[in-house]
This record gives sequence, C-alpha cells and structure tokens, in this order.
Amino acid sequence: MNISNLNIESKERIDLVNITAEVNEVIDFDTGWVFVFSKHTTSGLTINED
Repeated sequence: MNISNLNIESKERIDLVNITAEVNEVIDFDTGWVFVFSKHTTSGLTINED
C-alpha cells in the first residue's frame, strides 16, 4: 500500500481546484484503489467526470 500526502492551497477565499493530475501521480494502479479526504473542516471534495 502506498500512502501519499498532497498539499493543495487555494488562491481565493472561495475556489475550485482541480487536483486530478496530482492524484493521478500517486495512484497505485496495481490495486485500483484511491482514497481522497480532507482534514480541514472548511474545505470539501467533489468527484466529477472531466
């Protein structure tokens, strides 16, 4: 199992940041699993087809 941390910073108070490329760089394609979560209470994650 590969565990990676990504640090993403927004540029505005309200911002939408596409992290697809960053997540693709750390995905373990052998297992096919990826788990993404946010440790901050004022942020959120959404999954959308690109």
